[in-house]
Amino acid sequence: MILSIKKNCLYTGRAATAIYLVLRERIGAGSGVLFPVNICYAAVFPALYAGCRPVFCDVDPLSGNIDPDAFRKKLPDVQAAVIPHMYGNPVSDIGKIAEECAKQGVVLIEDCASAMGAVADGKPCGSYGDYAVFSTGYAKTIDIGGGGILLSDHSLDGIRALYGELPEITQQDEENEAFLSKLYRLIRNNPAQSLEHGIWKGMAEELRPVFLHRDPEREEKIGEALEKLPAIVKERREGAETYARLLADVSPVRPYTWNEGAVPWRFNLFVKKEIRKDLIAYLLAHEVPVSDWYPSVAPAFETGTHYENAERMGEEILNFPLPMPQEEIEKICRILKEYR
Repeated sequence: MILSIKKNCLYTGRAATAIYLVLRERIGAGSGVLFPVNICYAAVFPALYAGCRPVFCDVDPLSGNIDPDAFRKKLPDVQAAVIPHMYGNPVSDIGKIAEECAKQGVVLIEDCASAMGAVADGKPCGSYGDYAVFSTGYAKTIDIGGGGILLSDHSLDGIRALYGELPEITQQDEENEAFLSKLYRLIRNNPAQSLEHGIWKGMAEELRPVFLHRDPEREEKIGEALEKLPAIVKERREGAETYARLLADVSPVRPYTWNEGAVPWRFNLFVKKEIRKDLIAYLLAHEVPVSDWYPSVAPAFETGTHYENAERMGEEILNFPLPMPQEEIEKICRILKEYR
């Protein structure tokens, strides 16, 4: 059970809210917070609301997890680091990263939003950070539509008090989040535009309640939902194995490599950028639910900086749904094989 990873636990409205609470409690305004640049934008906005300064670094070109060398170069410039296990794939150097953060006095927030149940070097993901954050939001390992979990061996009393000051989620917040998701995809699908940075900067304050809120109704459901985790982990791993077996010899794609202990968030493939747009259109025409997370978030938060590995991954990666019934996975793989 993930709740036993750390001594103290707090259920929150969403994982982003938990990140904000830690930064508000532990990090001073103006401090740098390190993120891999392909992280979900929902993890970065809380740093702005806590008065902090996002600092980005590039990623490993094969896993999408943080690149250790890029991480080390940026570490002296920050007071906190948010390190996600991308796609449910454990960061292979998370133990060393934790040691280096401790030596530098950097607060490590281990982002396990997509890695619930995953294991890194024999220990559950979430064991290494000063704080561990999990999500029970949309499309996560356990999906109850919202909610987050914050774990730590540090006292959470001050954080709990801060949390009590946040407003409860409203219907308007949920509608705004749905609109935000559509807007983000619209911007992503029109890379020739140059308005992205200004759009997010202008909207940031209005988006605060979307990312920072209490959600008592969903918080009550988290404990019961966690009881299903072992079965869900088994189903996700088996589904990923089925995808990998059926697509082993498909030439337009190359497989994503999973580390030992992974719990796949979705099943990932790499496709050459020259054919990806056409392939996506083909798949959608055949009603295959395909996505392309995660791109670089740098254009939303800074200008003029390029991150080669993250940008390449953003141009080539495709994700397919998990968990899925066996027959649905077989159908998706058959359609992929028929693409020429």
